[in-house]
Amino acid sequence: VLAIILGALVTEVFAALINIPINKKLIKYTYREQFLDLLRPTLLTAVMCLAAWLVSLIAMPMPLRLILQVLAGMVAYVSASIFTRDTTFKYILGLLKKMVKGQ
Repeated sequence: VLAIILGALVTEVFAALINIPINKKLIKYTYREQFLDLLRPTLLTAVMCLAAWLVSLIAMPMPLRLILQVLAGMVAYVSASIFTRDTTFKYILGLLKKMVKGQ
């Protein structure tokens, strides 16, 4: 599993290194803008991973640990999104509200 995670990480880094200069040239998307747009989701993901990892330190049966790790990660990500006033989170929340009202 660790090899898959590391392989995915390396792939994403290489894809970003290829796409960032192209985006700058084609659509005038500056390096700074791209970096800032990637920074917030990266930090939110780090918070989520930290929460899941902290749950993994508690001794408990594996199925319960997995469920609690997922829940802790979700709560951490949503909480951090609200705390940082993440615009993408607000957008998705708005879409979900519209979908619920539409039913």
